[in-house]
Amino acid sequence: MKRFKKILSRHLFWYEGDKSQIAKEESQNVTNFKLSYRKLPIGILSYSNNEWHFAYSDEFKSQDKIPYIINFPNKEKEYKSKELWPFFSSRIPSRINTVDEKYSMVELLDKYGYKVITNPFVLAKLS
Repeated sequence: MKRFKKILSRHLFWYEGDKSQIAKEESQNVTNFKLSYRKLPIGILSYSNNEWHFAYSDEFKSQDKIPYIINFPNKEKEYKSKELWPFFSSRIPSRINTVDEKYSMVELLDKYGYKVITNPFVLAKLS
């Protein structure tokens, strides 16, 4: 039953169970998102153990046409944070972010963050 609830909470967005349990289960897994611009992979955003990570892709590091993202100026560094950076959290509509507190940032980013009108990047969850 626990596994069934976990699957429902991640994929159907209507499970009304204990959100602390969902957050605990989610923190033990790694969730990866690929950030890209047109066909160029920019980097990987990951969430695991209650921490966000961002690192540029080798393809992005080896090119010089597209500048770095302002929040991540060092192409060689892996960035870590307990909070999701504004560059990514801005992909979630603010009204959704405050109303849907039962969903984690990972779930909201997966649901709303793929493509937004405010920037040309695509953020796709990796399986």
